[in-house]
Parts: sequence; C-alpha cells; structure tokens
Amino acid sequence: MADPETPTLEVKDEADAFIVQQTRSPDPVATASEVEASANKFRRDEPQQWSTWYRRYISALVCIILIPTVNLTSDTLSFFAQDLAQEFSINSTLLNLTITNFSICFCLGPLLWCPLSEHYGRRPVYLLCLDGFTVCAAVSPNAASIVIFRSLAGLFGSACLPLAPAVLSEIWEVEIREREMGIYALYIIAPSSGVMFGSFLAQKGLGWRGTCWLLSMITGLCTVLVVLTLRESYRPQRAAVDEPEDGTPISLKNAADSEQHTYSSLGPATPAMAAPARFWHVIAQPYLLLFHEPILVISSMYLAIIGASASIFVRAWAMTLVGHVPVVQLLGGMATSIGGLAGVIIHNWIIYPRFYLPKAAAVAPERVQPEVRLTLAIWAAPLFAGCLFWCGWTLSPDINVVAPIIGSSLLGLSAMWVMQTMYNYIIDIYEGTVATVMAWCTVLMYTFITIFTVHSAEVFGTLGVRWILTLVGSGGGMHAYHELIPRGVDRYGPFLRAKSGRIR
Repeated sequence: MADPETPTLEVKDEADAFIVQQTRSPDPVATASEVEASANKFRRDEPQQWSTWYRRYISALVCIILIPTVNLTSDTLSFFAQDLAQEFSINSTLLNLTITNFSICFCLGPLLWCPLSEHYGRRPVYLLCLDGFTVCAAVSPNAASIVIFRSLAGLFGSACLPLAPAVLSEIWEVEIREREMGIYALYIIAPSSGVMFGSFLAQKGLGWRGTCWLLSMITGLCTVLVVLTLRESYRPQRAAVDEPEDGTPISLKNAADSEQHTYSSLGPATPAMAAPARFWHVIAQPYLLLFHEPILVISSMYLAIIGASASIFVRAWAMTLVGHVPVVQLLGGMATSIGGLAGVIIHNWIIYPRFYLPKAAAVAPERVQPEVRLTLAIWAAPLFAGCLFWCGWTLSPDINVVAPIIGSSLLGLSAMWVMQTMYNYIIDIYEGTVATVMAWCTVLMYTFITIFTVHSAEVFGTLGVRWILTLVGSGGGMHAYHELIPRGVDRYGPFLRAKSGRIR
C-alpha cells in the first residue's frame, strides 16, 4: 500500500515523464512540487516553446546556410573550367573530376553526418561540417590539392542539406511546420542561384581563386552565426523517453493506439557499448531504416526523380538562354524560382488554410492522417511532367522566348507543390528520425544529378536540349504524369505504416 503522506505524481505529458524518470531512484522521493517545477523548466527548454521571432530566425539561418555550402560551391567553379585548365595544364578528364568531385562526395556525406546528429545533436554536426576547405582550395598550388579540398568540402558540406528540415521539424508545431518547409523546398527546386552567381563572377573577371575566397567569407559568416545564435534543437535523451529497456516501441499515451502521436527511434547506442561498436551502431541506422521501410524507398526515389528533373531542366534552360539579351537572361534564369515562390504563397495562404487545417481541426486533438497531405501532389504531378514537355518543345529560335519562360514558371510552381507536400508527408510519419530519412532523399537526388553532370557534355552534344527534356518528361516524369507514386502512397500508405514499428 502506498504511503498516504507521499503525494501522487501524475504524468501529464512528456516533460513530466522525463522528469519522473530522471528523479527516480531507490531512496529519494520526488515531491509533486519538485516535479512540477522541473517539468516547467523542461517545457521552457523545448524548441517549440522558443519565441516565434527566434524560431523564424533559425528557419532562415538553416536555409541560408545551404546557399554557400551547397549551391554556390557546387556550381560556380564550372564557369572557370578553362582558367583551371590553362593554369594547371590538365586534361579534360582531370578537369571534369575537379568540377564534379564535389557532387560525388556530396552523395556520401549525409549517411555519415545525419545518424551522428541524431546521437550527438544537430549543433555539434553543424559546427563540424561548416568547414574551411573552400579556403584551402583557394590557395591550392596544383590540381590534385583542388580535387582533395573540393572533395572534403562536398563531404562535410553535405550535412547541411538534410539537417535543415530536421531542425525545422523540431522547432515548429505540426500545424505550422508545413508552411515553414516551403522555403526549404523552394531551395531544392530552384537551384539556379549557383549558376547565376558563377556566371556573374566570371563576367566580372573575379577568377576562380577570388570566387573561392568570396565563398569562404560567406561560409565564415554563417559559421559565426551558428556559433553565436544556434541553440540545440535535438536532445538525444528525449528519445529515451519513448524507448523501454527492451527496445520495444511504446507511446507515452497509449501503445495500442496506432493513430496516436507514436514514434520511436531505431534503438539508442547504449554507453555500455564499446566506442567502435557504438559508432558502427549509429552509422548502420540509415541502412536498417531503408531496408525495412518501403514507404521511405518509394518516397525518397520519387523525390529524387522530381529534384533531379528540376535540376536537369535548370541546366538545360541556362544553356538555352545564352545569346539572349541580359534582361531575358535575368528573367529566364529567375522564372523557375519565381514560379516556386508563387507556389509557396498560394499553398501557405490559400490551399493550406482552406483545405488541410479544417480537416486537422475536425479530428482534433488527434493527428490527421498523413495521407491527407498528398492530395495536392496528386494534382500537381501531371502539371510538372507536362511543363517539361512544354519547355522542351518551345526552346527554339522560331518560338518566342515568352512561351518557355511561362512553362518554366509553371514547372517551378508544380515542382514546389509536389516537393513541399512529399517532404511534409515523410517528416510527418518519420518524425523521430527526420535527419536520417532526409539523408536518403539527399543521397538519391544528388546521385542522379551527379551522373547527369558527369555525362552532360556528351548528352547535350548528342541529343540537344529539346530531346533531353522530352526524355526527362517521359522517363523521369512518367510516375508524376500517371500519378502512380503519390496516388499509390495515398491509397496504401496506411497499410504500410501499420506494418512498420518505426513510423506513425
């Protein structure tokens, strides 16, 4: 029988559960007031309890970091290929390796850094991966050193791309998160800033060394902001609240209810493990997740196809704009980004509040089915594939340039809707391992982009822009055109989620 003088400790939420677990010991007894005070402090430290202005600043920071570490660094050096060839007297093979090695190593890094971020936290990985290898490339005495430092820059800088949505998912509530993810998705489908930036610097005669110095200064500024202002949004000990000692996934509310907010990690690396065993346990998590989660395989492949198709279009579009007047070049280069921005505005202020929020309110306080989000992707996917055909067959000197500019804008809008919807769907069902899931999306997407970049000269020379976009529209966009992936996930998603022990 319980001691009548001992107050009953009612576990109201995750904060109380965490505090009770931490204060539980054989001898001392936590009083109700101590638990309440500790729980209040725990709630104040929760990322979703931070002030709104600070969370908006963090959202902007993690997305701005992507510009110097990923976009600009990967694309700008290609505009100085001839300068590199003349300075170091290298052949075309080594020159191509110097340009593309960044993307090759970029495909490997996320599978290393993202599991580590879910074990040690986001902030340490950010500080480690905001590197100075671009500075080293700027002072490289030979081509071999450029290849090495560019490879390291891609390996370390790749962490920033999948970590951004992980941070956004941790600092925003579910009802707000979908809107905030629009800026991240906009970066993915509008990667033209690197191309425009490199072209501008090449025309101004800055040179490849000066460009590397400029990128290093921008990255250094982002590093200072991270050091001074970025708080840790992920605390690995929180995952232990959802994991019993035997590793069986449970919920703080009701383990039997599969539609509750129930998530679990892949199993923590315990301190009892030796250091090498703990390291490999953490690194193995992405592969275990991929091999056991068909929804992850389907969704990440689909996102990779959409993202790679948008990137191929941007490169083909940039080649077509050469020779036009500067105003047309500027407007054409920004058309995809403008369409994507319009897609964000229409989605966040028209579609989302009028379609999704009423359905979420109807089932409150329960969580709405994740598949509700996919309706927009089902409608936008055929438009994306159609715009690839549109642009492919209007990029001709005989047709007014306004036609492909309109098609480019609509392509950005439709890609924005597909990407934003699918990203939020994945985050909604894999909320406990967002970084690891985003790592696979990043790896697959940049693998496709890298393969095309390596063979772009031969492909463009053989097929031309028109047939490349036609093939992308009929091959890469076939799933989008027939709505197979989003409609299939919408129909069979609940069944696949029920078979998984790691997702909602």
